[in-house]
Amino acid sequence: METEERTYHSQFGGNWIDTNRFAEDLAERIDDGRIAPELGERIESFVEKGYLILRGAVPEELLAAIDDEVESAWEPGSGFLGRNPKMGLKWAHQFPADGRRRIVDPIVNAPSAQLAAFVPEIRDFLAAIFDEAPMAFQSLFFERGSQQRIHQDTAYVVVSEPVRIAAAWIALEDVEEGNGELVYYPGSHRFEEFVFGVPGDQSKSWNQGRDGQPMHQDFLNGLDEKAAARGIEVERFLPKRGDVLLWHADLAHGGSKQTNEEATRRSIVVHYMPLSVEPNYIKFTDHFKPYPVGDGGYMSSRHYDPFGLDQSERPVLPVEGLGLDPFDG
Repeated sequence: METEERTYHSQFGGNWIDTNRFAEDLAERIDDGRIAPELGERIESFVEKGYLILRGAVPEELLAAIDDEVESAWEPGSGFLGRNPKMGLKWAHQFPADGRRRIVDPIVNAPSAQLAAFVPEIRDFLAAIFDEAPMAFQSLFFERGSQQRIHQDTAYVVVSEPVRIAAAWIALEDVEEGNGELVYYPGSHRFEEFVFGVPGDQSKSWNQGRDGQPMHQDFLNGLDEKAAARGIEVERFLPKRGDVLLWHADLAHGGSKQTNEEATRRSIVVHYMPLSVEPNYIKFTDHFKPYPVGDGGYMSSRHYDPFGLDQSERPVLPVEGLGLDPFDG
C-alpha cells in the first residue's frame, strides 16, 4: 500500500506535528515507546488547539526563588538588563518602578528562572514535539501585560526554520480578567498562512524596510478576520500562580487591554527552538553557543554569553556593543 506523501501545513516547514501524517506518526511513536500515552494525549490537544495548559507545573519553591531574584534585579550591580517601550535597553535598575519595566533574558542571571523554564513537564513536551533537545533562546520577565495586539510569533521571532519554535508563559501570580491577561484564538495556528515579502523573496517574518506598515496591518487585520469567518472567539488565559501556557509558533495571541490600572501580571515568557535550529541573532553576535541547563535543556542569549556562568559566581555581564552606560556595580 502506498504511503501518503508527507506535507507541512506551512510552506516554510515545521515540526513533525505540523504534517498531514501527524496522527500516523504519533501512533508510531507511542507504539515504539518514544512517547508515553499520556504525553501523546497532550500532544494531540496541542495540535488541535495550538496551545496546552499545564496546571501547577512550576513548584512554589521555585516561584518564591524567582520572586527574590527578580526583586534583586532592580538593584545597582545586579547585572540584569531591562527594557520598556519608551527607554529601550538599559540596566534594569535604571527603570522607574512604574510597572512597565521588563527584564531581558532573566533565565541567564536567575537560576530559579532557568529551572522553571525547564521543569520536566515543559522540557519533556518540547523534546517530544521538536524530536530533539529544546533550547531557550529568548525570554522576558513582565510586571504588567504587554497589551500587544493579537499576532503570531513567527512574524517577529526569527530563526533558521521559522515554524520550529514554541513558547511558554509562566504565571508568577494569579491573573484575573482586566489585568491585561493573555488572549488567543484557539486553532489559529492552522489559519491560512500569511506570507511577507515579494515573489522571489518570501518570508514568514515581517521586515519593516521591505514590507512596510501597510503589509503589517494586513497581517494583523487578517488574523481577526480569519477568526471571525470561522466563528472563533478569543479565549482568555486566567492562570493561578505556577500554571504554564505552552503555545505553537503560529498561535494568534496577544495581551488584552488592562482595565485594572493597579494590577500587575507578573510572568516570565520563554521562546524555545530545537537544538539544531539557529536564531537570527547569530548574524549580529559572535558568542552564540548553546549552554546546557539541567537534564536535556539548553539556553542561549543575544545579550549575554551564558558561558560566563562557568567563570564566576557574580552575575553574567552583557556582551559588548549594546550601547549601555559603564556598569556601575
